[in-house]
Amino acid sequence: WSWTVPQIAYWKDGNINNNSSVFKGNVLSQRILLKVRVDNVEDSQLNHYYSNYRVVVTAEILNSAGTGTIAKAIIKNKAKRFAMTEKAFVSTWVSDKYAYPLQIANISITDIQAINIPLNMFQRDVFSVNVGDEIKIKSPIDGSEIKRIIPKFGAIISNLPFVEYNKIAKDEQEFITQIRKNIQDNTGIEFTLGKTDLYNFIPFKLYELLDTNGKLGIILSNSWLGTDIGRKFFDALQYYYDIEAVVASDNKRWFKNADVVGTLLIMQKKIISQPDIQHKVSFWLVRKDIHSIGDDEVEVLVNSIILNEMLDPKLATFKQYSYEEINNITNYGLTINTLFHDVLWMKKLVNKLVPVSKFLDVRRGERRGWNDLFYPSDTNDIEEEYIRPVLKNPARLKSYDAETDIEAFCCHRSKRELEELGHEGALTWIEKFEHINNGVGKPLPIALKKPGCYWYEMDDASRADFVTALNPDKRLFVAKFKERTFVDQRFTRMLLKSERFDSDLVHAVLNSIYGM
Repeated sequence: WSWTVPQIAYWKDGNINNNSSVFKGNVLSQRILLKVRVDNVEDSQLNHYYSNYRVVVTAEILNSAGTGTIAKAIIKNKAKRFAMTEKAFVSTWVSDKYAYPLQIANISITDIQAINIPLNMFQRDVFSVNVGDEIKIKSPIDGSEIKRIIPKFGAIISNLPFVEYNKIAKDEQEFITQIRKNIQDNTGIEFTLGKTDLYNFIPFKLYELLDTNGKLGIILSNSWLGTDIGRKFFDALQYYYDIEAVVASDNKRWFKNADVVGTLLIMQKKIISQPDIQHKVSFWLVRKDIHSIGDDEVEVLVNSIILNEMLDPKLATFKQYSYEEINNITNYGLTINTLFHDVLWMKKLVNKLVPVSKFLDVRRGERRGWNDLFYPSDTNDIEEEYIRPVLKNPARLKSYDAETDIEAFCCHRSKRELEELGHEGALTWIEKFEHINNGVGKPLPIALKKPGCYWYEMDDASRADFVTALNPDKRLFVAKFKERTFVDQRFTRMLLKSERFDSDLVHAVLNSIYGM
């Protein structure tokens, strides 16, 4: 029999229901499926002395958001290959900083075939785990204490926590400071303080726990693929590991309940040393939604990556580059993101390339912070010379010819000048907002103050010759204005550095394959 225990039975109004008769206050926040099986017991060696039957109760987490998934998959995979359930359990270790994920993982990996096997499961911050440390676990038979020594591991797999640099716990700062120093001493690469997230440091700690030639597989956010700190992270890893594969999805996210997009890094530990520039890395794209592929396709996918062969192009494809090629390509200005595709043709263009900064100033669009002031309604008495067209809505950018969609108040004169000129419309408009406070109680003349500008002024330097949406998604192109125009902060704007440059030619190159 099986039935679902309502979550409210043990979790109510965001708190543990201590009156629960089901779990008596254990910290669980998911629905649980209880399964009950009655077995006929014929073997007295099973120690069931009081009945010829035993009742087996197992619990399955529903919608567990992936907690315990990796450990469960490891044990299942080992059991299948070893054909020995006990060996699969005793050779697997599970750890987390917090108790709650371990409780969920404990239930997730519980197997009736291994009900009496002690689990190597312990709670500890990864930065505090050291080879040779003693941990204590409980016997599932009688609850007695069992002591185990943390060994060196042949392989470590982890879904690294995505904790931004400004949210790293204080108790981890000391560890990170030491790891950061070690990385700089060993590689000459400095991880910039205030920009490096927690996951950037964890692989260097896990290095200490791996055995010689041990393998490391880590799931992490894809943010590192396109950032400067991500490039430093990738370069520093090469001193500690031979990076074998980077795996990403080309079809939906792996984790539906997470905001970040996942990538997988597979590496082998080596002696800390200069990278071999001829070592090759495979960049894999999984072409199918992993939630829709069956067990047979999973085997094909795993074998493809291990063998470094494209066994089924409809399932997964890869491109391979040496460290030397990666350095050359990224030095051209491309990010690691591009390496999932064939970009070796770039070599043919090397002598023809120049930095875009030679021709253009690239900035974000104007951000002034008080729309009612800068985007007046049609019913106003502002003089015409202070009204300028502006491109404000990215949805309106639909072709290579950029057109404005709204009018804005743009005044470069002082209030005294406006009085002398008799421009009462602009003056009245400015004074209308002079004594208004913003959302945090600060007067607008202070809140909107910018160096070199009046508080009510849109800076001429923030105009654009070319423009593209800040988040273009599938509409990736650069549009051109007929004349320099103001654009909103939701755009990336580009301004020609010299009128001598051929704007049409620059526009065409920006929209070429390389420009994109």
